[in-house]
Amino acid sequence: IKPFISRKVDALLVYLACTRREHPREALGAMLWDDLTQERTMGNLRTALSDLQKQLGPYLAISRYTVGIDPDAPVWVDYGSVVQALNQADRTVALHETLSAVSADQLKDALLLYTGDFLRGFAIKSARGFEGWYLLEAERIRGHVIEAYGRLTDYAIAKRLYKQGIESAMRALQIDPLWEPAHRALIKLLALTGQRSQALAQYETCVKLLDEELGLEPDAQTE
Repeated sequence: IKPFISRKVDALLVYLACTRREHPREALGAMLWDDLTQERTMGNLRTALSDLQKQLGPYLAISRYTVGIDPDAPVWVDYGSVVQALNQADRTVALHETLSAVSADQLKDALLLYTGDFLRGFAIKSARGFEGWYLLEAERIRGHVIEAYGRLTDYAIAKRLYKQGIESAMRALQIDPLWEPAHRALIKLLALTGQRSQALAQYETCVKLLDEELGLEPDAQTE
């Protein structure tokens, strides 16, 4: 895809691809040009859509009133795969109180697609609606991913897959170094694999991070 005429066309494509539903033209315009009159907003939206159509016309579903990605178009988005796996894991745990072997494998594969916060480094001016959407989405997915790594860690401990458990706990801590349950799980896993000195060192790391960043001590369960 060649560069579009503006960053807001990028933002429009991202929003359509991630939400995968039709949106009223007025709502899209207000999200991306909240500082302009409605007439100018709708003119800018028409220009953006024209630019999108030049390269991605077969993938779009555009009517007089709405805009979306064609539901029958062969489109794959990493965001969608991650969210789908997270939601499926939620449903599995709700039904069975734990992950199944299949859902654990699917979740592990999908989480490999998560390499940082959603739209990390994406900057756009005068589009508070879009900015608010993606910042909330980034925080929501980040928390969900950390929780998913916690579930994978618990599953690995239950199945005595200690190496996998260590990997999952460490991935969670890469995302949030202050998440105490991951420190606690990693300490336990290191001890279970005979790495006593590493387990004690991990505890000290946890103590130091909590003190320096939050001014807190580890909770009683960690101690």
